[in-house]
Amino acid sequence: MEGYFSQPRTILIISPQAWNAPNVSKHHYARLLGELGHRVFFVEPPDHSRRDRNVAIVPSDAAGVSLVRYRLPFPYRIKFHARPLFKWLMKGVTRRVARTVPGPIDLVWDFDNEYMFNDLGDFSADFSIFHPVDDIAPQFSSTKFARLILANNGFYISSLPASGARTALIPHGTQGAFLDLARTRLDGTQPAFRAVPKVVGYVGNLDRKDIDWEALYAVIGAHPELEFRMIGPYRSSTPPDPRIEKLRAFANVTLLGRLESHEVIARSADVDIWFVAYRYEKAKGLIYPHKINEFLATGKPVLASQLSFTFPPGAVTCSAYEDNRDMPDLMGRIVADYAEVGAPLAATRARFAAENSYADHIATISRLIADVKAG
Repeated sequence: MEGYFSQPRTILIISPQAWNAPNVSKHHYARLLGELGHRVFFVEPPDHSRRDRNVAIVPSDAAGVSLVRYRLPFPYRIKFHARPLFKWLMKGVTRRVARTVPGPIDLVWDFDNEYMFNDLGDFSADFSIFHPVDDIAPQFSSTKFARLILANNGFYISSLPASGARTALIPHGTQGAFLDLARTRLDGTQPAFRAVPKVVGYVGNLDRKDIDWEALYAVIGAHPELEFRMIGPYRSSTPPDPRIEKLRAFANVTLLGRLESHEVIARSADVDIWFVAYRYEKAKGLIYPHKINEFLATGKPVLASQLSFTFPPGAVTCSAYEDNRDMPDLMGRIVADYAEVGAPLAATRARFAAENSYADHIATISRLIADVKAG
C-alpha cells in the first residue's frame, strides 16, 4: 500500500459506539487496519457505571485491535450544562488515555459526533482525522483541530467552522459479504432478473424515529400487485405499536424481523426492487445509510428518499420531495420500465458497491494523509 499506511502504525480510533454494538464504519475500519498489521486501539464511549480515573486496555475478538475503556471522574452532565469546564476536564482524560496506550500514537482517527474529545491535538499524535458519519449537534460543532476532515456527506463538512484542514468526501464502505455479492453480480453468476418485478425488499430498523410511515403506507397501498418483505427489528409491545399493526394489515406485506447479513443476502435473489423511506428536512442535512451500498451490491433498482450522496446515474431513484409524495408514482415507473432500469443498470449499481470497499477507502485515506503531511 502506498502512503501513510505503507508502514505499521499505532492508531487510536475514537467511536461513539461500543465495540459490541452493531458493526458500522468505524468497526470495519478498525478490523481491516488490524488485519493489515497496524496496532489499533478502539476507544469506546465512557463507562458511566462509576466515577474514577480508570483507563483499561482489553483484547477484542479482532486481530490487531485492542479496546480502550475509560471512566470519568466527574459528572457527565457537565458536558451539557458547563461545556467549557467539560472540555477542560476532558484534557486530563485525554492525557490518561494517551499514556495508557503503549508507545507513541501515530494517528488519532475520531468518528465521534458526540464530541467527548474536543481537541485531538491533546493526544500528541503524529496526525489527526475527524470523520463524522452521523449528525453533528450544532452546539458542539468544531473541527477538533484535526488536520484532515472526512465525511460521507457534504453537509457535515459545510456545517463545521472554517479551518485550514483538508477535507474529503468518502462514501460508506461496502462490507465483506456484500462486496462478494457485488462481484458475483459483475461476473455474471447471480440469478437473472425477473421479466416483471414481484417482490420489494425493505431493510432497516422499524423502530427508527425518522421512518416516513406515510410514504411506506402510500407506496404499499398503491401497489397491491407487489409483495413487500420488511426486514428489520421492531419492538413487541403491549399495546402493539399502531404503526406496525397498520403494516400487518396490508395483505401484501410480510414482516420478517431482524435477519443477519448472510440471511439478507440469501433472500436478495428473490427481491426485485429495494425500497427505503425516511423523512428529513433538507436544510438540516440528509442521510446516506449503509444499506444503500448493500442494496446496490445486488444490482437491483433502489427507490429511496432524498440522500446526501450523489450516486452514478440510474443507480438509485430518489424522491424529489422532502415529504416523499412522489414515491408511489416513482415505484410505478420502476415497475413499468423494469426491462430498461433493471438488468441493464445492474452492473452500474454493483460496480459502485464493489469499488467502495473499506480496503479501497483505506488506500485513499493513506494517500490523503501522506499528501497533507507533504504539504
